[in-house]
Amino acid sequence: MASQKRRALPLEERVQVIKSSERGDSFRSIAERLGVRRTQLQTTIKRKADVLSEFETENKPERKR
Repeated sequence: MASQKRRALPLEERVQVIKSSERGDSFRSIAERLGVRRTQLQTTIKRKADVLSEFETENKPERKR
């Protein structure tokens, strides 16, 4: 198998992975769409609570950039 450089998923894409998984999409189809490996997606799902809480924290409306 050819080596593939790991691509870090931004927070928004990790949330999309979780939502796609909850809809019933396979890890394989999600991985192909995002250009990452299935194991990276499985790790994201395993850390689901952490990812979602981080997403909620970063998207507070009162926060100004």
